[in-house]
Amino acid sequence: MLVARDAQSFHRMQSTFDNPVIFTPDMVLYMKPVNWNFNRNGALFVLRHDSEKVVKKSTIDNTIDNIKDILGNERPIK
Repeated sequence: MLVARDAQSFHRMQSTFDNPVIFTPDMVLYMKPVNWNFNRNGALFVLRHDSEKVVKKSTIDNTIDNIKDILGNERPIK
């Protein structure tokens, strides 16, 4: 049995392999919501930089530059 996390993989597996294929979304989508009761300062952006990313590196670089422009020098950026 094969397990696919997205529709594209599911259809590719069905047409490529002679095995049962099940579709199950990424497990992180099944996490229970957490009520974070605290004051926060700022935001965290997590941008993938691996083989599964679907956005070009130039788009990510432009996005980071745009975020830096919006935040200005008032907030630290790492």
